Amino acid sequence: MIILILAGGYGRRLAPLTDYHAKSLLSVVGRPIIEWTLDKLPSEKILISTNRRFLDSFKEWIGNRAMELVCEETTREEEKLGAVGGLLYTIRKKRIDEPVLVVNGDNLFDFSLKDFLESDSAVNLLYDIKDVEEVKGKYGNALMEDGFIVQFLEKPQNPVSSLVSTGIYYFPPPTFRLIEEFYQDPTKDTDNMGSLLKWMTEEEKIKIKGVIKEGIWIDIGSKDSYIHANQIFSGKNSFIETSTRLKNSTVKSSVILKGSTIVDSSLEGCIIDEDCLLEGVEFRDTIIGKGSRIVKTNTRQ
Repeated sequence: MIILILAGGYGRRLAPLTDYHAKSLLSVVGRPIIEWTLDKLPSEKILISTNRRFLDSFKEWIGNRAMELVCEETTREEEKLGAVGGLLYTIRKKRIDEPVLVVNGDNLFDFSLKDFLESDSAVNLLYDIKDVEEVKGKYGNALMEDGFIVQFLEKPQNPVSSLVSTGIYYFPPPTFRLIEEFYQDPTKDTDNMGSLLKWMTEEEKIKIKGVIKEGIWIDIGSKDSYIHANQIFSGKNSFIETSTRLKNSTVKSSVILKGSTIVDSSLEGCIIDEDCLLEGVEFRDTIIGKGSRIVKTNTRQ
């Protein structure tokens, strides 16, 4: 079995934070998201699918780690291959002929995959968020019978259950031709793996097992979910890197990354990227990009 971590997206809902960082390399409590993922994976060959824009960042992060990068030749959102495209590109490029465990590189979870067993069926790991209302328009949604997914909907307004996809999938080699067939159809949504699962179940292409996991699972797709992840994993209302200089300021429900200086300011629901200077300002529900200098002029003598 090969493990493929999908990290080829551009995370535009987190811009300008993701103008400078691949989403999988964003820090959560001082560690890149992808490192939290690696802690939970079995000892198999690991491939990371990324794009040309963030290739050097991943090379620097990997260092001497025993894993391999697969580079999609894209540099911006409009060119991206999408989740299904990234999977198929890797299968083709690496001539993979063994099962693939696919893990979205921007999700955080605390359950282990070290005991994952190979299967003749495709598998989607699911998470019960307990509230059907919370599913609406946000997550891939599954209905199960006798251990198999009988209906899958991508971000439905009328969910069929409270079970959502964790972004973790298992595809044995017989499914590869189906992935190819789906991707080659110009009418299909190849950006979302859930659309592939929906097509497979509706067309009865192959049976897909549903495995429900318990514990912590967070889909980091927005400012609020990124802040929430830092809160959960730090146990604090805000996470502030130790190298941050904070003077005469209040910070609530925010994340401040390394090297920033915050003076005479008030922040709530904000993400402050690395090496920023904020002085005499008040921000709510805002992302401040790397290296920003924002100083209210009348605060200086």
